[in-house]
Amino acid sequence: MREKWKNNVNVQGFVFSHTLTARISKAGVPFINGEIQVATDESGTNVVPVHFSYVSETYGKSGKPNATYGVLQEIIENGKTFEEVGPEATKVRISGNVEVNDFYTREGELASPKRIGGSFVHTMTGGISDNPANFDVDMVITNVAEREVEDAQNYVELKGYVFNFRNDILPVSFTIRSQAGMDYFLNADVSSKNPMVTELQGEIISTVIKSETEIEGAFGEPMIKTTSRTLRAWDVTWASAEPAEFDDEAVITRADVKKALAKREEDLVEVKKKQEEYQASKNGKSGFPASTPVVEDEDDDSDFVF
Repeated sequence: MREKWKNNVNVQGFVFSHTLTARISKAGVPFINGEIQVATDESGTNVVPVHFSYVSETYGKSGKPNATYGVLQEIIENGKTFEEVGPEATKVRISGNVEVNDFYTREGELASPKRIGGSFVHTMTGGISDNPANFDVDMVITNVAEREVEDAQNYVELKGYVFNFRNDILPVSFTIRSQAGMDYFLNADVSSKNPMVTELQGEIISTVIKSETEIEGAFGEPMIKTTSRTLRAWDVTWASAEPAEFDDEAVITRADVKKALAKREEDLVEVKKKQEEYQASKNGKSGFPASTPVVEDEDDDSDFVF
């Protein structure tokens, strides 16, 4: 299996808002975590969130200052947000990666929404690039399906896996809206028994949809209730002309995928345990039912669970 898999995300724009918080770990280490909402255009219509799980003040063994911590601290103390001052807000350039936020619902179901994990942050003074929120990943694609949308253009969904810097396997999906891209993948004969390994590049676009509802009262003019929701798309705009060979030891084999998925199941047990402990500390009891063990099929031709 490859030692390194591409997993890069770059975001430029204004600090629209943030939830960054400086904390002290149990070991006494100062760190910052939270989220920066980045507006990638001067109208503030495309807002992309970037999550920072743990940014320590210094690097572990060397003890050298962590420049990213310094930038985040400056944003907390002196940063200007788009919500407050519009396009006069602090501008940032962020490098990160695709990650999943694993958690269990109150019904005990696993949810793994995709998100951007921030790695490095720099403030910037120049103009924002023409492609301000983009991703570049190597993906093991196990499912390609066309999705029909009422009163809108159909699109193709790619499902499969990417890998982080530790080579943890992450289940993700991306969309394709260009006709050439849809035709290419729909005709590629991709399935869980015949995965495709390829490099994908694309853009992250957020669309805010507002709707108004009239609420009649006992008298007077009806009240107008406005609601909004955000649709965030990770749209693939490019794919490598030559996919890599699946089941090649220099790339990735079926056994590699099965091993990575088994490790993920082990990690999820710990995720659930910590979440249950946190719930118990809040209300005195666990909030989730016992998990059902996953039984692995030893047949190499078995489908990969996604």
